[in-house]
Amino acid sequence: KQDIDAAYGFNVKPLVLPDRTRKNTRDDAVEVWDGAVPKELQIRLAGLMDLNIWRYGWKASEEQTAYGFWHSHFGGDDNDASVKDCEHDLVGRPLVAPVLELWRMLQAGPLKGHVPVRVYANAHTFGGDGHLHRDHTAPGHFTTIYYAHPEWKPNWAGETVFFEEKTEEITASVFPKPGRLAHFPGRLLHAARSPSRECPALRSVIVFKSRVEV
Repeated sequence: KQDIDAAYGFNVKPLVLPDRTRKNTRDDAVEVWDGAVPKELQIRLAGLMDLNIWRYGWKASEEQTAYGFWHSHFGGDDNDASVKDCEHDLVGRPLVAPVLELWRMLQAGPLKGHVPVRVYANAHTFGGDGHLHRDHTAPGHFTTIYYAHPEWKPNWAGETVFFEEKTEEITASVFPKPGRLAHFPGRLLHAARSPSRECPALRSVIVFKSRVEV
């Protein structure tokens, strides 16, 4: 921690959730956390999304055969089977220092006890749909999504939707509000919907896959 602070000039503080976004105790809940990420860090993360970090053609699952989207890998393996701690992949890389800072804040706050196993960014434009998938089926595996774009409007669509396979119903939908965090168990079936035709912006998210002992 001292080496990181010396290299990047930040002192990690726990991410404090406002009372209205306190964690839900249900193990099947989709939690939405607003107002927790400092504005200065939001600006740095949005700036990272504007850089030439992307490659096109990423798929949300093996069943998605067409219409990929943009992806940038930061740490961990390229699959959801990994359980290894990948935090070392973020250390010593000034480019992704804001991502490491956000992770440290999460780990010191609502994700205390969690270990990161994959960290990456996804980006969608009109027509680049996601695909229904589960991130991990084992207990103790979670996904935290940070919406990194600096602006988003209701008519731009791009929601993250959660789906119940048996009833074939959407059980939750998270609007991609800038600076928002969405946290949920990896076993929940979900997908990123693409932005609408009139959206001029890149829908960009930073994703932390983590595990905790259960």
